Amino acid sequence: MRQQKRLPARIVVALVSLATAVAGLQFVMAPPAAAADASDFDPGFLISDSAFFNGTSMTASQIDDFIDDRNPGCLIAVCLDNYKENVTAKAKTSRCAAITAAKSQSAGKIIATVGRACGISPKAILVILQKEQSLVTSRTPGSHAFEASMGAGCPDTAPCDGKYAGFYANVYYGASLLKGYTLTSSSHYTRYQAGKTSSILYDTTAGCGTRKVFVRNQATHALYVYTPYTPNAAALKNLYGSGDKCSAYGNRNFWRLFIDWFGVTGAYGETEITEFWNANGGGSGAIGEATGAPVLDKSAGGGYYRTYKNGTIAWTQAKGAFFLAKPFNSFWLSTGISSVGWPIESTVTSTAGVGGLTQRFTKGSLVDPEGVSAFYLGNGFTKAWAAYGGPSGSLGWAHGAKSTVRSGLWSVEFDNGTMYHDGTTYGVIAPSFVDTYRNLGDVDGSLGWPVRDYTPRTAGNGIGWQKFQKGGIFNSEEHGIHAVTGAVYATYSKLGGDSKLGWPTSDPYQDAKSGLWVQDFERASIIFKGTVTAAVSTTFVESALANGVLTGRLGTPTGLAKTSKVSGGGTWQVFTGGILAQPKGGDVSYVYGGLLTAWKAKGLATGKLGWPIGSRYIDPVVGTVDQDFQYGTVFHNHKKWGTVGTNFVELARAKGVTTSKFGWATANVVTVSKNGGGQYQTFTKGTLTWQKSVGAMYSPTVVWRAAVAKGGVASSTIGWPRASAKWDSHKSAWKQSFQFATITCVTGKTCTVKATN
Repeated sequence: MRQQKRLPARIVVALVSLATAVAGLQFVMAPPAAAADASDFDPGFLISDSAFFNGTSMTASQIDDFIDDRNPGCLIAVCLDNYKENVTAKAKTSRCAAITAAKSQSAGKIIATVGRACGISPKAILVILQKEQSLVTSRTPGSHAFEASMGAGCPDTAPCDGKYAGFYANVYYGASLLKGYTLTSSSHYTRYQAGKTSSILYDTTAGCGTRKVFVRNQATHALYVYTPYTPNAAALKNLYGSGDKCSAYGNRNFWRLFIDWFGVTGAYGETEITEFWNANGGGSGAIGEATGAPVLDKSAGGGYYRTYKNGTIAWTQAKGAFFLAKPFNSFWLSTGISSVGWPIESTVTSTAGVGGLTQRFTKGSLVDPEGVSAFYLGNGFTKAWAAYGGPSGSLGWAHGAKSTVRSGLWSVEFDNGTMYHDGTTYGVIAPSFVDTYRNLGDVDGSLGWPVRDYTPRTAGNGIGWQKFQKGGIFNSEEHGIHAVTGAVYATYSKLGGDSKLGWPTSDPYQDAKSGLWVQDFERASIIFKGTVTAAVSTTFVESALANGVLTGRLGTPTGLAKTSKVSGGGTWQVFTGGILAQPKGGDVSYVYGGLLTAWKAKGLATGKLGWPIGSRYIDPVVGTVDQDFQYGTVFHNHKKWGTVGTNFVELARAKGVTTSKFGWATANVVTVSKNGGGQYQTFTKGTLTWQKSVGAMYSPTVVWRAAVAKGGVASSTIGWPRASAKWDSHKSAWKQSFQFATITCVTGKTCTVKATN
């Protein structure tokens, strides 16, 4: 691939003596009748990719015949037309397929074998053999001509590399280099890269300068890496002769020789379009006859297109040739290539749904769900749609071009959802959720972008839901569609979502009395103010709002509501400022402060008091703050609390419980089954007893002690009181009758116990 200053063009050796020929005297042949025209030369497009990389463009016999036709007759022992060489085996590489060893192979067989293995056209190899060493036409080739046949491994600045000497070795190495330059793994891939502009030298001579060349395809890129010079104006002016001191001829001669021997190298894109048309049946095929000439359009990177009876074929260097069927071709041409870009596939007929057409372009895609009217989708929507499987995927067909939601945000309707896109991010909204989503401000609203697709859900009454950056939309059979957003959604998710709180049953609403906002769910409501939330069991919502949830006395819940089967069953929920509780079949009660301290001390619902059965109240007799429970009442005077069994409350109040008259209970209620069964509870200044048959009775401390000393209520000596103790002021004595005795206690004396007759 050394750039030589000689003229390795179409050369004919005159009928002179062998000695003169061997001396290397050469005569420039006049241009053929159908010669190349320098005005057609495009330095960025030396030959089409399809022509250059067609490794099977000629058979071995065709190549040998071609060489025979071009050689006027060998004047020495060996020329290319009678050359033979053994072919050694070559292993498969990233550039070339494997080659099997063979003996006594002709030049045609060697060229055909290498061309097929490396994917380089035998026509191109023949042209390079001629431009490098005049091997095709030379009647007196020297040994060097065969050793460096394609100039491979022969740089301008050094002798040829002996590793690649020999016709077969040099042809193989040259072809593998040309193919290798096109691989992205090659260190030369970005040198004179296809699709980019490069500065290419006119010649090695200092001061000759460079030319800016937009290299249009891989074949041209490979030829410039192989021979890194472009012809100057002088070389092109004398296309079949010499130029000036800055003229180089290698790539000029390749282009000119290829045209002279094989016809045009292919105008930029026109050849590919014609080949595509022929491969698809030509005029009798589905594309039909041409209705216009090839058109070069420099929009969107540039390319060629040509219209036909049933559509348009378009070609670009980057992507190749593709067919645009009706109605896409008319839409593409009328809308403008600069808007849609160039096709990267041919029109696709889909069988999804009712069937339709799709086609991808460099800037998006054209879509026609029913094969009647096309519309355009940009690249963002096209790629996102493809991620969902296109028309046969979960979204189905697009219904029309994108709509502008606001500046920088667009949407497209599909069979099974609406897609939003801002140029970077995209998301799909389930059809049933679109109205709710739009009412909440689309992606700029309280939900943000979807982070997952619609998810069917059959748990409970659920139909399905969709998650967003800042919330979710839920659909249930009984309650319909509701969105859950912001702090409410965060709380809902944290507490277990539908598995714990159930499906939403309302949109957020404001409580008129408290001013707080509420969103209801099947088993709870989330009450909120700003970002502060409280998940309250449905049972307790009304009471929570009335008792200062979040901002007042009740505060915030410390967990979800719980249920218990003890004491007949019930539900309770703990808050930072108390507990809301409801026994089964009863009303909701709020327990807080000292009353809550007492309830906790007694074991809450599982303890001595059981469930609360009413709210706190001011005691009308003793002035304490009281609260009734299943098994007793808590009395509280803001300093101290005490509990009184249910059966003793009325009598204890009458006796002045919590005051100096009667005092506080000093023990829990005791239940005794003997002697008809009953209960008793001791206080500071007495004991109260209760039996179902006689009710509550009062025993002063002195009498109760005397009774206990004789066995008390469980004994056969004393038993249960039959009436409350009586005070005889004249005798300064207490007297009380029991089941089996009467006890009299005179002040200052020992109590007497007299058995009942």
